[in-house]
Amino acid sequence: MIINHLRKFVEDNLRVVIPDVGAFLRKSKADVPFEASVIFSPFLRSNDGVLEGLVAEEEHIDRESAAEKVRKFVQ
Repeated sequence: MIINHLRKFVEDNLRVVIPDVGAFLRKSKADVPFEASVIFSPFLRSNDGVLEGLVAEEEHIDRESAAEKVRKFVQ
Protein backbone atom coordinates (compact mmCIF):
# COMPACT_ATOMS: atom_id res chain seq x y z
CA MET A 1 0.00 0.00 0.00
CA ILE A 2 1.28 3.47 -0.90
CA ILE A 3 0.84 4.87 2.62
CA ASN A 4 3.34 2.32 3.99
CA HIS A 5 5.82 3.26 1.27
CA LEU A 6 5.36 6.96 2.05
CA ARG A 7 6.24 6.41 5.69
CA LYS A 8 9.46 4.65 4.73
CA PHE A 9 10.32 7.11 1.95
CA VAL A 10 9.99 10.14 4.20
CA GLU A 11 12.46 8.55 6.59
CA ASP A 12 14.97 7.97 3.77
CA ASN A 13 14.45 11.13 1.67
CA LEU A 14 14.25 14.84 2.37
CA ARG A 15 11.17 15.29 0.19
CA VAL A 16 8.46 13.04 -1.23
CA VAL A 17 5.93 14.63 -3.58
CA ILE A 18 2.46 13.14 -3.92
CA PRO A 19 1.44 14.34 -7.39
CA ASP A 20 -1.45 16.84 -7.39
CA VAL A 21 -1.68 16.66 -3.57
CA GLY A 22 1.46 18.05 -1.93
CA ALA A 23 4.80 17.00 -0.45
CA PHE A 24 6.12 15.65 2.80
CA LEU A 25 9.33 17.41 3.81
CA ARG A 26 11.74 16.14 6.43
CA LYS A 27 13.40 18.96 8.37
CA SER A 28 16.43 18.15 10.48
CA LYS A 29 17.01 20.05 13.69
CA ALA A 30 20.49 21.56 13.72
CA ASP A 31 20.77 21.55 17.51
CA VAL A 32 19.57 17.93 17.95
CA PRO A 33 21.50 15.35 15.88
CA PHE A 34 19.49 12.51 14.31
CA GLU A 35 16.16 14.14 15.12
CA ALA A 36 13.87 15.49 12.44
CA SER A 37 10.30 16.62 11.97
CA VAL A 38 8.05 16.05 8.99
CA ILE A 39 5.86 18.78 7.56
CA PHE A 40 3.33 18.75 4.72
CA SER A 41 3.40 21.39 2.00
CA PRO A 42 0.36 21.64 -0.29
CA PHE A 43 2.37 23.89 -2.62
CA LEU A 44 4.78 21.26 -3.99
CA ARG A 45 2.34 19.32 -6.16
CA SER A 46 4.22 18.82 -9.41
CA ASN A 47 5.06 15.22 -10.17
CA ASP A 48 8.83 14.80 -10.01
CA GLY A 49 8.61 11.04 -10.64
CA VAL A 50 10.40 10.15 -7.42
CA LEU A 51 7.42 8.48 -5.74
CA GLU A 52 6.75 6.30 -8.79
CA GLY A 53 10.41 5.32 -8.90
CA LEU A 54 10.46 4.44 -5.22
CA VAL A 55 7.26 2.37 -5.50
CA ALA A 56 8.62 0.58 -8.58
CA GLU A 57 11.85 -0.24 -6.79
CA GLU A 58 10.19 -1.32 -3.55
CA GLU A 59 7.54 -3.51 -5.23
CA HIS A 60 9.79 -4.76 -8.05
CA ILE A 61 7.42 -3.52 -10.74
CA ASP A 62 7.86 -1.32 -13.81
CA ARG A 63 7.47 2.46 -13.55
CA GLU A 64 4.23 2.49 -15.54
CA SER A 65 2.58 0.11 -13.06
CA ALA A 66 3.96 2.15 -10.18
CA ALA A 67 2.60 5.36 -11.72
CA GLU A 68 -0.83 3.75 -12.00
CA LYS A 69 -0.71 2.75 -8.31
CA VAL A 70 0.18 6.32 -7.36
CA ARG A 71 -2.64 7.72 -9.54
CA LYS A 72 -5.16 5.40 -7.87
CA PHE A 73 -3.87 6.40 -4.44
CA VAL A 74 -4.24 10.09 -5.27
CA GLN A 75 -7.82 9.61 -6.46
